[in-house]
Amino acid sequence: YTAMGSLRVNFADGANPPGAKWILGQTEYAGGTQVSLAPGEYQITFKDVAGWAAPSTLSSVSVVSGANTMRTV
Repeated sequence: YTAMGSLRVNFADGANPPGAKWILGQTEYAGGTQVSLAPGEYQITFKDVAGWAAPSTLSSVSVVSGANTMRTV
């Protein structure tokens, strides 16, 4: 048995314009949402929203068993 890990992506300085999302696979999440995931490497992209410069893709985010991984962009 391998324990799940989790990932949370926050937008810097509390920026969370309407419609801003981080994307894992085909699923969009609001800033600050925590997602339970199997350990591994993940790519995070961001939804383009008018008036907000979407951050660059996070190409390799490691999720570790039993730990919370957090990224602020």
